[in-house]
Amino acid sequence: MPPKKKSGKKKSGKKKKGKKSGASKEPKLTVEEAIVTFQIEVKQRNFEDLMYDLQSLKEKNERLKDRNQRLKEEQLLHIKTLLKQVKEKDKEVEKAAEVGHEQVEAALLQKFDLMKAEEAEVQAQNDHIQKKEAEIEEVRRDIRRLQEYRDIAHLERSLKIAKDEIETYTESTISKQKDIANEKATNNLDKDSCGEILDHRWLKKEVAIHREGHADLSAKVEDLEKRNLEIMSEMFDCKVEDLKFTRQFYLSCIEDEDSSDEDDVEDDGEEVIASHGVLGEQNEKPDDLLDNYFLPGEDDFQDSPRLGPMELQLLSVIGTRKPVFSHPMDMDPDRRELAALPDSADSSRPGNYTSPRNWPITNTMLQSLAIQ
Repeated sequence: MPPKKKSGKKKSGKKKKGKKSGASKEPKLTVEEAIVTFQIEVKQRNFEDLMYDLQSLKEKNERLKDRNQRLKEEQLLHIKTLLKQVKEKDKEVEKAAEVGHEQVEAALLQKFDLMKAEEAEVQAQNDHIQKKEAEIEEVRRDIRRLQEYRDIAHLERSLKIAKDEIETYTESTISKQKDIANEKATNNLDKDSCGEILDHRWLKKEVAIHREGHADLSAKVEDLEKRNLEIMSEMFDCKVEDLKFTRQFYLSCIEDEDSSDEDDVEDDGEEVIASHGVLGEQNEKPDDLLDNYFLPGEDDFQDSPRLGPMELQLLSVIGTRKPVFSHPMDMDPDRRELAALPDSADSSRPGNYTSPRNWPITNTMLQSLAIQ
């Protein structure tokens, strides 16, 4: 740092003291001499300031010279290190293998391909960005449309609420006015007319009560009908299962019939069409009839050895010797009642064995099962 500048006031003060002391000893100066003396003092003060500035500049110059010297030394050191690095690089280049023309072309082609791939990727990214911008614009349009729809729906809903309020208010006011008018009209009527009006109101209330009861009963009846239909469907399914079981039972009976002796069969003129094309007669004892009776709870009836061959897919019908009867619908009512009675003429049947005419199985049921 440059030395502090000496203040000139102290010097001037000393000079003034000297002047005073000199003035006390010497005689007084004239005006011109005083002016010249003052100018000389000013010049001396300026000279001292210049000398002080010169000294500070010299010191600064010396410092800058020292810094430049240090920078030159550092520059030379860096130049030496750079030269060493350049020499090392040159040695490495000399040691490296020489690259041929083909390798240079391959490297250039690879670089060209990389540039093409980068350009294609940039183009794909730009296309993707454009697509996303289009999607964003579409979403914005949808948002604007939904906002408009929301605003319109809000207005419509508020309008509907206002209309409903107006309608309820008008209906309430109209009903009140009607009640007031009815009261005024009834006040002017006689007792009989008032009684008729009261009866009419009571009848309206009763009609409303009866209508509510009718609606409740209708709902209960519909519920009962649904339950009835479900029960009927379950019963029909049970009958179908029973028919399947009886089919297997009669197949086993037919198998036993075929293996028994057929010499005692007599032809009485009745022709019964069998699915296997055989005309026969069923002469069984009560014990033989119940011999092949099979209960579903005993064991698996499909694996029972008493059943016939399972590959037989059609029902077989065996004719029995019976008197010829006409159809019950073609009979007279008296004869129909007699025909409905159990057939007691055949002593070979058990007591609980009823006539086939009373069975709940029809030919259509058997044909449908045979087709299945």
